[in-house]
Amino acid sequence: MPDYVIRTKATRERPSLDGHDHAAVLTPPDFGCSPNTVGNHEALTHVMTCGDSTVTVESDDGGWFVSVGPPTGERDADELVAAMAERIEEATGDACEWVAVA
Repeated sequence: MPDYVIRTKATRERPSLDGHDHAAVLTPPDFGCSPNTVGNHEALTHVMTCGDSTVTVESDDGGWFVSVGPPTGERDADELVAAMAERIEEATGDACEWVAVA
């Protein structure tokens, strides 16, 4: 299961989505994703289904941690996470990066 972190480039912290609909920002279009109801907004956890994959996004001071599994099929996990980082950047105005983590 690929794991990633999405964080600000400048401070390497979690970009704040305060005041934003987390599901709307974290669910990229064009990937066949739909939010699941098991996410916990107060705990800053978001779960969605993208094709055959379950994607879990959890907040930590160090960034938004993303787990993708099983494989995403036609579009790989890197593309999905890159699209999520772009949407977060657009919503927050903070330059963001995504990094694969072990």
